[in-house]
Amino acid sequence: MRAFDERAAVEFGAAVQARGKKRQKETRKLVSQNKVRFDQQIVAIAKVQGAKIVYSDDAQLQSFARECGMEARGLADIDIPMKQLALPVDDQDPTQE
Repeated sequence: MRAFDERAAVEFGAAVQARGKKRQKETRKLVSQNKVRFDQQIVAIAKVQGAKIVYSDDAQLQSFARECGMEARGLADIDIPMKQLALPVDDQDPTQE
């Protein structure tokens, strides 16, 4: 993960301002302000680093990413490469040794 640098701070400020006070108040009712700020910082850092997609199962983080023009997906949306699906499975029970 990248640092919350000056570019990310500018992006964060612009996104928060664009979001509007009404939307911020709605979100604050659901979760703590610290969590909201942390989520917004994650999205700001990702955006200034050129990310187009945010992967998270956190609904508020996904919502904020979409508000910032990014795509948001859940972890279940990650495709598993076929070679990973074909890995051998050791059926031996380690408790029976």
